[in-house]
Amino acid sequence: MITTTYPSDYVVLDIETTGFGTACDIIEIAAVRVRNDIIIDKFESFVKPRGTIPWNITRLTGITNAMVAGAPPIEQVLCQFKQFVGNDVLIGHNIKSFDMRMISAKATDCGMCFVNELVDTLTMARKLLPTKHHSLADVCSYYNITNSNAHRALSDVIATHECYQRLKDE
Repeated sequence: MITTTYPSDYVVLDIETTGFGTACDIIEIAAVRVRNDIIIDKFESFVKPRGTIPWNITRLTGITNAMVAGAPPIEQVLCQFKQFVGNDVLIGHNIKSFDMRMISAKATDCGMCFVNELVDTLTMARKLLPTKHHSLADVCSYYNITNSNAHRALSDVIATHECYQRLKDE
């Protein structure tokens, strides 16, 4: 479900994956809990994939097979993640088309379901910003927000949170 209001209490999330289809594996999940627009808690975990991480994904994210070798399986991480997010509104950049599509596919495989309301900063940026492109990097650039470790989940979460704050002001 997509919400049309802009909440001040929410969870911002991001994932890193081995590819772009739902058959690919999630290899990192991060989120921050926000109350009154202030980050108060965080969740961060690598996820052990079923196969190996392709070299182009390692090059993009910096996440290696060695980094996820001892990570918990997706079932365990999703249980912890679901407890962390609870019933909060979930915010992310391209959350509807990518992050929650991937998370929901894996959750269904584990017998779980996420029914949280969603706010997509990509949709907001497309409606509000006069720029041609609206990737997270483009929105960060527009607002002069530094994302020092792009394509790592927690860094992208913090950048998305900052972008959301700016977009709400538009």
